[in-house]
Amino acid sequence: MVKQSQGFIDILEYSKDTDFTTHRYVQSPTEPIVNMKVVNPPKSLPTKPEVVAHLKLLKAFEVLKNNLVPGGNSDTEFDEYREKSWQCIVTIAVRRLIVFISALKLNGAANYPISPNERNTFKNANEKNTEFINLMDKIMPPLDVIMVWHAFLLNPKCFYDTCMRNNILHFANYPFPLQRVSQFIDNETFEFNVPEEKQQNYLDLIDIIEEKDNHPFNYQFSPQTHSVKLFCPICQTALTGSVSITNNKNQGFADPNFQSRNMNYSLYRSSNIQNAAPKSPCRCQGAQYLNHNEIRFLNLYHDVADNAILQGVYKHFSSVLCDPRYEGRRQDVIQQDIRNAVLNTMFTSDLTAFISSIKNRNFQEQRRRRMILREYLQHNYVSSTVQYGIQVGEDLVGCVLRQERFVQKINNLDWLHSPLIYDTLNESITRYHRFFTMLTEERNRRAMLVPCLDIDLIWHTHQLSMYGYFRDCKSSPCHSVIDHDDKIDESRLDEAFSHTSKIYKMRYKENYSVCYCLYCTNDRAANKKQFMGGIFNTKRIIAKREMAMRRNPLFTPDEGLTHISTHNSIKLPTSEAKRKRKNSDIDWSYNYPTVNYAVAPYSPVSESSCGLYGNGTCTSARTNCASSNGLCSGFASCSGGGGSTCVTSTSSAWGGSSSSSGGGCGSSSGGCGGGCGGS
Repeated sequence: MVKQSQGFIDILEYSKDTDFTTHRYVQSPTEPIVNMKVVNPPKSLPTKPEVVAHLKLLKAFEVLKNNLVPGGNSDTEFDEYREKSWQCIVTIAVRRLIVFISALKLNGAANYPISPNERNTFKNANEKNTEFINLMDKIMPPLDVIMVWHAFLLNPKCFYDTCMRNNILHFANYPFPLQRVSQFIDNETFEFNVPEEKQQNYLDLIDIIEEKDNHPFNYQFSPQTHSVKLFCPICQTALTGSVSITNNKNQGFADPNFQSRNMNYSLYRSSNIQNAAPKSPCRCQGAQYLNHNEIRFLNLYHDVADNAILQGVYKHFSSVLCDPRYEGRRQDVIQQDIRNAVLNTMFTSDLTAFISSIKNRNFQEQRRRRMILREYLQHNYVSSTVQYGIQVGEDLVGCVLRQERFVQKINNLDWLHSPLIYDTLNESITRYHRFFTMLTEERNRRAMLVPCLDIDLIWHTHQLSMYGYFRDCKSSPCHSVIDHDDKIDESRLDEAFSHTSKIYKMRYKENYSVCYCLYCTNDRAANKKQFMGGIFNTKRIIAKREMAMRRNPLFTPDEGLTHISTHNSIKLPTSEAKRKRKNSDIDWSYNYPTVNYAVAPYSPVSESSCGLYGNGTCTSARTNCASSNGLCSGFASCSGGGGSTCVTSTSSAWGGSSSSSGGGCGSSSGGCGGGCGGS
């Protein structure tokens, strides 16, 4: 048996506290808000010890899953029963994270002045809270909670949107404690062992939300027997008794056909969403039975009736995350427009049909409304099982499961035990710095850049500090935050990876991928043919290039760390996405059997709702806003600002109805199927 290299242990043992972002954040005084009139180099790029700590954490996630749902020894094996059990466990873990963050909100995460102006609120929360920092230093969450927290941070704009709406920016700014988490992970077994004192401090913290006796630190839940209750997001009364997480009828809370009797049901049923039952100020009496569609409807109604900022508004229309040219955005104006549209629309029990029925003759307003409202169709309201908890619509279960594909790839390559770990980390950090430079250049803002596995790991490590990552993005030439979209059709990723390889090679005179799998080899060959035409490729030159590639510490004779990173690939039901998948031969394409998910993580957009997404190949969009009243005056290509985001034509990112904006899904020209009318 070959002895594994333990070089990663030396890297951690010889590291300094200042190598870790959390330590630097805790020890440094409050920094001023970024001056976006000047460009500065990034200050929070990951260090080698941080990346090693991250690799250890990914190993610990693998061990956690294998302990809780034994079985599965390769990335190609798929056991439907095992994966369903794991999905239920992740659902419970999401609930535990929501309890944790809700408790933090009552213990300092919200202790900053809240202003009607987003930028002022963000500036106020920039002031560090010593008491909250000390609290975070005393506790350590369970590993399943850490796993969900980790995945949430890797969707930076969704994470910010949730934290801004729930007023928990001190939590958002606190960097993920990689150093301390790594110290509790065994270097041999990768088991997570936390000192009793920190466990008890954590349990005492969450006791303010729910009895700690119901939250054992080490995961002890059975998906088959665990149950939850649902609460109305508006009046916070219990809507159900105990509801199973899953059952044989696929009607549990984590199942697609979830159904439960509504204890608050009233015989009165309103025909207009604005009119609640006269016996109660709450709309939760309106449905005799609850399902995922009804829970989404209740949360949408909560957001408009309470005049709270709708979920997704800060994600798409933030005045903090955007280019300085669009700082005039007014979320309250956007909110009021959508609120009025929703409240004045006749109620229908189907949420997709309800959103589709909201019309506006103004093309820009129609698109803005649909972009925000369609987000609710993908929401998985695990937060509805926590009374008085924070509200989280984002499907965090799907975030974890999509991220898990990346975890499997990295762990199977076993970078942690590579005898060349020091050299490969140096090389990959340099490559990420180049990638980040490309991401944040204005000329690449309309392009989609796809990372290799090694670059994606460093990118993820960077994002584990929202505070540092946001500052680095805002200090860059683009002066705006780069999102990491984790829902892109696989055909789009395939195209964009080839584009990324070309511009990297042109700029840095090195191959982007030195992976020797068939996919990456063919991609390099296609790029060489396009740029050189084969004219100058003498045997001597070809041999010289091959030798240079083989000297690269990241070189492998088969699939390696510079292989395309595809964990964020999904399958969209739009006709354009289907056509591209049919016409392409992608050897890394995922073809897992369908498991009964509440929201399918690898195909979150249903056939029935794809008309709201036009004919594009991703689920995001980039919005430009510069009008004096803060309303959006333009929608750019579906690129969220570079990075793993789509770059289809402007029109293909938008859905519409046949009467107002085009023909919905599948049309080839004009309207929403292919042109959305133009802009």
